[in-house]
Amino acid sequence: MLYLKDYNNAKSYLLNELNVSRETFLQLEQYVELLLKWNMHINLISSNSAQHIWTRHILDSAQLIKYLDLNSTLMDVGSGSGLPGLIISILGVKEVHLVDSDLRKCVFLQEARKFSKNTIKIHNCLFINANTANITNVTSRAFSNIDKFLENVNQKIAFNANILLLKGKSWKSELNEAERNWNFDYSVSQSITDELGVVVRIINIKRK
Repeated sequence: MLYLKDYNNAKSYLLNELNVSRETFLQLEQYVELLLKWNMHINLISSNSAQHIWTRHILDSAQLIKYLDLNSTLMDVGSGSGLPGLIISILGVKEVHLVDSDLRKCVFLQEARKFSKNTIKIHNCLFINANTANITNVTSRAFSNIDKFLENVNQKIAFNANILLLKGKSWKSELNEAERNWNFDYSVSQSITDELGVVVRIINIKRK
């Protein structure tokens, strides 16, 4: 019953608020089925969150589409199970790069990419070693705190790239820590899936 309620709530939001087509929603369903199957063998998402997969993982990732130009190029750092990068690709962003150093997770991503009609490139390496040419957007869900993330991004991405971070209850302290070392412009929006969570958008980063 919990799974059904979670599914119905997410489906309603995706179809009615984000205007996801029925065909695209079917692709999301196929991705979820594959993710749960693989999760029995390798740790892609926590077992405790599986019964809330549609809200905690799919919808949480999907909310980023509101901040993106579908014709842009995006890199998802520490992509793991494809959250949020693969979801963003399924929802329409034309070119998405998924970066993860775990080979097993990259094998999963190779299998899961078939559910997107858009270009997906998988980089089995550390982010610092990934080819980031022409990347205009960067996302991350659980890669590191904001200060460490900017340290990595600053070495690889243009200063005016659009950075979107899904953050939990510690987001204020993370931003305060980052501002001691970096100049940047940012905005914070309430997460649609977590009352303590936010979407942090950062641009124009420069070390102090």
